[in-house]
Amino acid sequence: MKIFAKLFKRELKLFFSNSVAVFIFFAAPIGYGLMVGSAYQQAKLTDLNVLVVDSDDSPLSNKVIDALDDNQYLKVAEVQFENTGVKQKVVDHDYVAVIYIPERFEANILQKRQPEVNVELNGANMVLGNYASSGIQTVLGTLNAGIEIESLKKQGLPEVTARSQYAPFRVSVNRFFNPANNYLYFVWPGIMGTVIQQVILIVMALSFSREYEENTFRGLVKLSDSPGFLLFIKSFPVFIMTMLMWGVVYFIFYPAFKVMLPANGFANWSLVLLFTLSNIALGTTMSVLIPSQLKTTEVLMAISLPSFILSGFTWPLEGMPGWLIHYVSDLIPLTHFLSAYRKLQLMGVGLGTVQREVIILAVMAILFLVVSWIALWFRIHRVEKQQG
Repeated sequence: MKIFAKLFKRELKLFFSNSVAVFIFFAAPIGYGLMVGSAYQQAKLTDLNVLVVDSDDSPLSNKVIDALDDNQYLKVAEVQFENTGVKQKVVDHDYVAVIYIPERFEANILQKRQPEVNVELNGANMVLGNYASSGIQTVLGTLNAGIEIESLKKQGLPEVTARSQYAPFRVSVNRFFNPANNYLYFVWPGIMGTVIQQVILIVMALSFSREYEENTFRGLVKLSDSPGFLLFIKSFPVFIMTMLMWGVVYFIFYPAFKVMLPANGFANWSLVLLFTLSNIALGTTMSVLIPSQLKTTEVLMAISLPSFILSGFTWPLEGMPGWLIHYVSDLIPLTHFLSAYRKLQLMGVGLGTVQREVIILAVMAILFLVVSWIALWFRIHRVEKQQG
């Protein structure tokens, strides 16, 4: 117990003596948590500026413009009556979309000539474009149905009959999960998982490589020559501080930004625990194998940085080639954490539903731990042999 207390204090002293590591470990999750929560607090996009080119300027075209402006996603920022300089205005004012109402729009509708309303979306930002497209289609589809029903009514059909002839069946769309289409629910676990993974790997990269560079590894071995104990004492302080950081995220940031917690607390913390352990084990393994702080950090960053893309956070795994998923993406802890976490948070499932991801994270942690134990045993054995 005395050796444990002595080494534990030693590890804390080493950790807090590195101001850069301390700053990254504590400032990164808190800073990114506040930044992400604030940035996505609105959770969905509204009042996106669109330009309407009204070449008809009729009562019906004005009705279309009013309907577009009433949609929650859209704001008609400008109406012009000639099709000139449109592209430049999109560039100058960042309009999300341009809606073109053709000449003789109302007259052609009255004469059953089916005029065409063209819509051009600004593809520079796909998220904005998707929201705008949804709003525009909803408005134009509703107006289209209303105009057709009114036409049938003018032909003498009762309203009920007119509605049934135009729409023989109804379409009702509901979201099973995240019904409010809250973007923060989607982006939050990916950002926080990436940040905490990065922080763990940076700190653990220094654990043994620092001992090698500063020639203090021999002194460490004199205190204990047990590979398992040394791995534990190097990892335990980081593990405790990481779990405290998860607590800050869940119990302060989640309520502050009105993000819902996973319904199954046991499943959630089990997943967080295994994700933390797998990253600690990965960082420790690299630190034991590579006797240079800089090289260890570079290798771990080379592993960690692509995870932002390959974990399925920024682009779904379903859209990636099979070889990329099986040989790269599946080897990253963040991939399995995100896959399971979204099910726990948004779908409200239990641990059994995410059993595959949980098992993979556990296997990763154990595998990395075994590799680091073997590598550390050889290093300890070499030092003891040199000491005679």
